[in-house]
Amino acid sequence: MAVSESGNRLYICPDTLVKEYNEGKTLRELGDEYGVTPPAIRYHIVKTRLPHRRKWGNNSKIGITDNGNSLWKGNEVGLTALHEWVGKRKPKPEVCEECGANKPFDLASIENRYTRNPNDWEWLCRSCHMNKDGRIKNLKRGVV
Repeated sequence: MAVSESGNRLYICPDTLVKEYNEGKTLRELGDEYGVTPPAIRYHIVKTRLPHRRKWGNNSKIGITDNGNSLWKGNEVGLTALHEWVGKRKPKPEVCEECGANKPFDLASIENRYTRNPNDWEWLCRSCHMNKDGRIKNLKRGVV
């Protein structure tokens, strides 16, 4: 319910609200139109049992990938984010690409190039990954 300038309560028609919401208007836009806060609009939408849209609206940068996103760092990305990016684009096989015996857990860069090309990466089991990186030798020698 909105309140008019004279102090009278205004009725928000649920059908109109649902229609405008389904047309893509945001909670803020609807709140401004009806003179109420976005949480008040959310209350009315939940009350009508309307399914929620995506948390981030259609115009949001979240969900826009690669160069279309203003947060895109290109090749200046950190190692963790790069592993996540490649992991979404390179399907995980059932077995390690090196030994073919164990289940892979690690996404490893071939030849330590760390590029955005999924073909420059492989899924390895932990043992094969540590052997390729030379970390297994360091563990055996006690070097961390």
